[in-house]
Amino acid sequence: MNLLAKLQGRLKGAAQQELPIDWLEGARLMDECESFFVEAIGELEELQLSILLVEGKAQAEEPLVLQGVDFGVGRPIRPDGSSRRFFIQFSRHRLISYSVSDESCGKYPVAPERFSGKWLRIFSASHLLEFTRAHTQYPEELDGPMQHYEIVTQNHVIDVIATGPPVITVIR
Repeated sequence: MNLLAKLQGRLKGAAQQELPIDWLEGARLMDECESFFVEAIGELEELQLSILLVEGKAQAEEPLVLQGVDFGVGRPIRPDGSSRRFFIQFSRHRLISYSVSDESCGKYPVAPERFSGKWLRIFSASHLLEFTRAHTQYPEELDGPMQHYEIVTQNHVIDVIATGPPVITVIR
């Protein structure tokens, strides 16, 4: 089985386990979490972005030794048996663009950029939104204004430009 087939199976399985909730409620529930990891990301159908996140939680203290250097104790962040999963989908009819970046290479947004949210950010102003408006032929007057969504995890930052919010399903 190829990688795409495995990814599609995992994402479709996640989508069928629970019913979607209001996206604002989904964003609120995400903001209650300590952290996230990307479990799967891809297009189940052409131009339909699907993301499966798993909640990361601080674990019990354990020795922290890296490359032979003892740093004492630390509390690793990782999923456990009580972690929730969040299945996030951006519709092909609303998706304009997306990018996935290494979290450690990103820059924290600064003025004039403005956003709300902790893990699922919604930008009211961003450089990416300005860039997309300047370099695409998307007719906002016909299909509605573009919105910049950003999902922040331990290892990835996922930026999405779309004309509507995602569908969010919480999987317990």
